[in-house]
Amino acid sequence: MAFQAAMQSRMDRIIIPIAVVIATFATRDVQDMPGLMRTPAIRALGEISFGFCLCQGVTVIHDGGTTRDAPLELQPQTVPASVPPAAEVSAR
Repeated sequence: MAFQAAMQSRMDRIIIPIAVVIATFATRDVQDMPGLMRTPAIRALGEISFGFCLCQGVTVIHDGGTTRDAPLELQPQTVPASVPPAAEVSAR
């Protein structure tokens, strides 16, 4: 219980500054003011980041939503004993 209270306290200290930063950038964007976030380099980085997010979503959906300890390794798939081998199924 003490751990949860400590984590909540940390989150409370982080949320307000992040909200202020987001509000500041949103206000500057609405007012069409120049700034760092409107530079071509930052825009390109944002597009690349968005592309990675899209690829990750497709990968998770294609994987069936499972998580693995080592995502880059091929892990052997086990077949339940109740499933007959493919040769027996095609011979029927």
